[in-house]
Amino acid sequence: MIERLEGDPVTGVRRATVAGVDAEGRPTGRRRAFDVDAVCLGYGFLPSNDLARSLGCAHDFDAALGSLVTRTDATGRTSIPTVWSIGDSAGVRGAKFAQAQGALAAAAVASELLERHVLPDAAARRAARRNLAFQRGVQGMFAAPVLTDQLAEPETVVCRCESVTHAEVSEAMSDRTSSPGSVKRITRAGMGKCQGRYCGPVLTAMQERRTGSPIGERSGFAPQAPVKPVPSSMSPPRRRTPRSASGRACRATAADGPARAPCVVPARAHATMPTRAAVQKRSGANGRRSTPGSSSCASRRAPGPSAGRR
Repeated sequence: MIERLEGDPVTGVRRATVAGVDAEGRPTGRRRAFDVDAVCLGYGFLPSNDLARSLGCAHDFDAALGSLVTRTDATGRTSIPTVWSIGDSAGVRGAKFAQAQGALAAAAVASELLERHVLPDAAARRAARRNLAFQRGVQGMFAAPVLTDQLAEPETVVCRCESVTHAEVSEAMSDRTSSPGSVKRITRAGMGKCQGRYCGPVLTAMQERRTGSPIGERSGFAPQAPVKPVPSSMSPPRRRTPRSASGRACRATAADGPARAPCVVPARAHATMPTRAAVQKRSGANGRRSTPGSSSCASRRAPGPSAGRR
């Protein structure tokens, strides 16, 4: 692991010190230093299980990943019989396995819809077994302790989107407030563009150590829409409801698109709402109504040039 980086904001990084890690993720053994021009950091991969969690599918905590993974069968069917989760949305097992599992899931869905057994392609079954075995070998070869905040200093930035430090998160985690959701509301950690995809596991691990409770399906930030941030320009434009001269919404015609419910005004309101002519007739020289309590659009208009305010 990289234990130390040396450089400055103007010229960049110049030197990196690396060291081995123990089972707890702390540096140990002999250190080696290298002169470098750039440093690339890898934090591993986590499954994008937001949709499956939102739907209530069962999940299990994978200690090797430090994350929840969706509980599925070989075809990707979840604990909810009508929901399939394949690829990196369920677990990190590579693109090739995701493609093969997609074919298996398609055959399973077709069997449900057609009410008869549809055999998946034999090549897809072989590809799924082969690529899953390959991914397990790769994960075993590059297995490493999950690092969260073991090396963090008080000034270490935990939430990069909102610039929340480790000291601020630790201070917010009191005896009464230790859940990531509560800390999120206090510090804004997890409210940025990534929606807690980087700082969420750190807060979850800190909560586990503080409370002693094992990580489960209700740990961490609750999934919420939008699952992926989208620019506001992609949202559909709002149609303005046409209005009549009196200010009430009009019923949409066929040319205006789908019909909307018209504005409903109680009959009593129709009887008591004065017309513009009646308001002008009851107005005094100063342009204000002489009858208090009545209401109309015309009565709220600014006075004309000849009707000054006193």
